[in-house]
Amino acid sequence: MGQGNTEQQQPTEEPQIRPSVDMEIVGDNLGQIARFTVEKFEFANSTTLAPEERDDAIRRIEDALWAIVEQLRQRRQEIRASMFRVASETLEETLQSKD
Repeated sequence: MGQGNTEQQQPTEEPQIRPSVDMEIVGDNLGQIARFTVEKFEFANSTTLAPEERDDAIRRIEDALWAIVEQLRQRRQEIRASMFRVASETLEETLQSKD
């Protein structure tokens, strides 16, 4: 089997892949985790944080959790790029084995 017309236009970039994660939902979940963590702390320590302390704690927890989400997004991009490389290599191997 030949490799087709070599004058054919080559795709220049990866196809658009729909996002696999709804970031609005992630944000809601992170907010829930932050609020739960503060409430758990208050319950475990039989205390109530001042509103300013509570708001600051929630904001800082959310920021820390968003940093983890960003790491996951970067890792996902690396994995996706790896998948495209493996797909191309496999295609090449398949075509070579048919020659």
